[in-house]
Amino acid sequence: MKNKLNIDYTKNELNELKQISKEGARKASPMHVISAIVQQKYYYLNLMSENLDRDEEYAFISDINNVVMGTAKLPEKKYYIYNDITHQYLGKYEPSDNMTVVYGWFAPFNKSALFLTMEEIKKIDGRLIPYAVEVKR
Repeated sequence: MKNKLNIDYTKNELNELKQISKEGARKASPMHVISAIVQQKYYYLNLMSENLDRDEEYAFISDINNVVMGTAKLPEKKYYIYNDITHQYLGKYEPSDNMTVVYGWFAPFNKSALFLTMEEIKKIDGRLIPYAVEVKR
């Protein structure tokens, strides 16, 4: 079972967490990684443990442990589908709309755009990939 991260990390911090995840337990133990972060080693420039209160510190330690051990669920990039010619977003019909299709093109403010991972976009229709716009966090 994968565990969600306990803290909202910046994009740069998430990149470092992903790097730690790739290296995994084969390179270091969770204690070694936490020690390197606390000592502000050059390879962890964004992950900082200072200025955390006690609860945040426990959450941070838990997150690092889960990342190193491979049990952390790291957030995936999300995209929305936008057609800049028609200025419409891909949205999803509700059952109450009584439509025979699941997805459709909607004008802004008519329905919310769907936020999807690249894998989800491919499952819907691979031809939508050129219209994918990354969601800025």
